Amino acid sequence: MYTLLVLSAPTLAAPAGYDVSSTTDGCTFYTGPKSAAGTTPLLAECTWPDVTLEQLDAHFSKWESHDEVFSAIASSQVQKTEGGTAYVHQVHAAKGISERECVLKMTKSTAGGLKFAWTLDPSFTTPAEGRVLVEKDDGYWQFTAAPSGGVQVTYALDYGPGGSVPYLLVRWFQGSGFTAAITELHDWIRAR
Repeated sequence: MYTLLVLSAPTLAAPAGYDVSSTTDGCTFYTGPKSAAGTTPLLAECTWPDVTLEQLDAHFSKWESHDEVFSAIASSQVQKTEGGTAYVHQVHAAKGISERECVLKMTKSTAGGLKFAWTLDPSFTTPAEGRVLVEKDDGYWQFTAAPSGGVQVTYALDYGPGGSVPYLLVRWFQGSGFTAAITELHDWIRAR
């Protein structure tokens, strides 16, 4: 069972083209307009009063530990680092479908807080036998100091799993699965 321990969330207007899909446990969740590729971008905004930017920087900066944080990531391994970009091989797993595989180009910036962003490395085109190549994976986690203490969190994701995925699983991911990622990171950081 997942629970979110967030006391308040910033009250912001939905980004252009986005609609509020739910508000729960101090977080506001948005659904964006369907892209030309058929994916639906997701966005969440929360406040975590019990976490600091220093905690997030110390622990979340370790790309190879993301499989310890998120249940949907079965494996996360840094292949190489060039400049400020880490090339991270990931395997994504969900019950009832084949594992998805990709290499993400991940970056960290510290302007105005912390921002961890990623996009697919288009040069990775051959998943292991039995796995499916991820079609799209763009997103970021942005953390800024909250005026009342703690951290304001923005999580954005535009994900296309590739291959064939049952509609009910897609709907689950756009709701409970997306919320679970926020809960998992919050719980993991607080336990450090």
